[in-house]
Amino acid sequence: MSEQSTAPAEGEEAPAKSGPKGVVLIGALVGSLAIGAAAGIFAIGPIAAKKAGYVVAPSDSAAAGEHDEGEGADSTASGEGGEGGATSNLHLIDNLVLNPAGSGGSRFLMLSAAIELAQASQIEELKARDAETRDLVLRVMGARTVEELAEMSNRELLKQVLADSLGEFFKDKKAIRRVYFPQFVIQ
Repeated sequence: MSEQSTAPAEGEEAPAKSGPKGVVLIGALVGSLAIGAAAGIFAIGPIAAKKAGYVVAPSDSAAAGEHDEGEGADSTASGEGGEGGATSNLHLIDNLVLNPAGSGGSRFLMLSAAIELAQASQIEELKARDAETRDLVLRVMGARTVEELAEMSNRELLKQVLADSLGEFFKDKKAIRRVYFPQFVIQ
């Protein structure tokens, strides 16, 4: 009778260990979360963005400036009857990170700039000079201090300086209609 302390009797089974079941359960949970996140990013996200009115267009694709006519309320705002809309004249430069003047590398600006051109045909010319365009935006914005960049009243002036500087790329100095900052984060 003293042998019954820890070992089960011959007719009884040992209690089942929960190790493999727990691993399978955790794996199924993590897999479900991953599938849900992927569905949200790739399927539901673009649909929700279209309904909210955002136009999703990468800057390096051949069709970056070409969208369906009638997307959004300002598609007729370009002033060129029947030749696309204002959104078809945009070139996006995103993921620019720079250190503002006088920050000593301790602060940075993360910036995206959308450049609206007067004519859709000028987009290809601007895309061909993408490296120069990025460099110009970095030089103009990097010459400003953190205080100048943080001041909201300076944003319109910064946009105008960028538009004037970018206009030098074209024979027509009024080729750049407007500059937008869809992303402007100072850390």
